[in-house]
Amino acid sequence: MDLLNKDTWSGVTLENSIAVSLYLVAFLGICTMVTWLFSIGMARFRYKGWHLVRTGDVISIHHGWMERKSIQIQMKRIQSLRIKELMFGSLYGYASLCMDCVGYSGERSVKLLIPSIRTSELTEVLGRLLPEFQFQTPTRALHRNAKFSIATSVILLLVIGILIGCYFTMWFLTIVPIIYFVYKHISHIYVHTKWEIAANLFILRKASFNQTTVYLLRESIESISTRQSWWQRLFRIYRLEMDSDSPANVREYQMSGVTKEDCDEILRWYKNKNHKS
Repeated sequence: MDLLNKDTWSGVTLENSIAVSLYLVAFLGICTMVTWLFSIGMARFRYKGWHLVRTGDVISIHHGWMERKSIQIQMKRIQSLRIKELMFGSLYGYASLCMDCVGYSGERSVKLLIPSIRTSELTEVLGRLLPEFQFQTPTRALHRNAKFSIATSVILLLVIGILIGCYFTMWFLTIVPIIYFVYKHISHIYVHTKWEIAANLFILRKASFNQTTVYLLRESIESISTRQSWWQRLFRIYRLEMDSDSPANVREYQMSGVTKEDCDEILRWYKNKNHKS
C-alpha cells in the first residue's frame, strides 16, 4: 500500500501538518457552533408553550405550537429522574430534566419533564413537583486508581500509534499535545463523577463533555451486579451495574472505579430497605 511507503510521507512538512491541523480544528469548531445554534432554534420551536402540572399522583405535560400534545404520567411509572447538563448549556447554567418510565422500551421510556431550567432553581422546583426525589448533590468520589486505570491504557495506545506514525514521518509528533488534552479530560471525568446513597435513592453523576445526574429509586432496581476485568484487577477496582425495567441508556446506570468496600455498602443498602442516610 502507498500509505505504508515512506516516500509517500516524505513530502509532508511540519508546517503543512500544523496548518492542516489548525484548519481542521477551526472547521470542527464552526460546525459545532452551527449545530448547537440550530438545535436551540429547533428546541424553541418544538417545545413552545410547555406547560407542566401535577395533580395528585399524575403529572400532565402540554406542549406544541402547530400541533398541541398532552401527556399524562402516573407517578408509580417513574423509576428514575435524570438531570442532563449539555456542554454549552451548562456554561450558561441550564439543564434539562428527563424521566425513565417503566413499561416502555428504548427512547419511548424517556419522558421529558422540563426541557430547560436553571440549575439554581432545581432544588425548589423538584421539591414542589417531585418530593419523592430528594434533590441533593452527590459527594462520594471514585477510587483514585480509576483515573490511572483509564489514563494508562488510553495514553499507551496513543503513544504506540504516534511511534508507529513517526516511523513513516516525524510530523506525527504534532499529535503529542493530544496526549495532554486526553489526560486532562480523563482527570475531569474522574474529579466530577460522584455517587451517593440517600434513603430510598441511588444518585450517580457521570461527567464527560456532557454531565448527567441520575436519581434512581431503590424499588426500581431489579438487580445489581459487579464485574472486574483483568486490567481492573491490577488496580483493585470494580465495575458496578444496576439493572432496571427498560432503561433508556444502560450506561447511565453503570459505574466503574469503585472499591470492593463501596460495592458491599451499596449491596447492603439495596437489601436493607430501612437504610437511612
